[in-house]
Amino acid sequence: MSSLKHHYTKDDLVTALREVGVRLGETIFVHMSLGRLGYSDRGKTMADSCAVLHEALREAVGDTGTVLVPVYTYSIG
Repeated sequence: MSSLKHHYTKDDLVTALREVGVRLGETIFVHMSLGRLGYSDRGKTMADSCAVLHEALREAVGDTGTVLVPVYTYSIG
């Protein structure tokens, strides 16, 4: 059994975003499966993962950047 307690940190995500070219002041569009990232260093809840990802995205684009995320529901119909 693996001793891995988490899969990533906020700094890991910021580094990955920098490596793919995300810079301060940019506008980025993010569409992903949050569960595919695994567990953050803050815990195993969806709220923990959301908080870490949100902070990493905001840090990557800075105060002058914009993060666009699609929001929808499966309950329409």
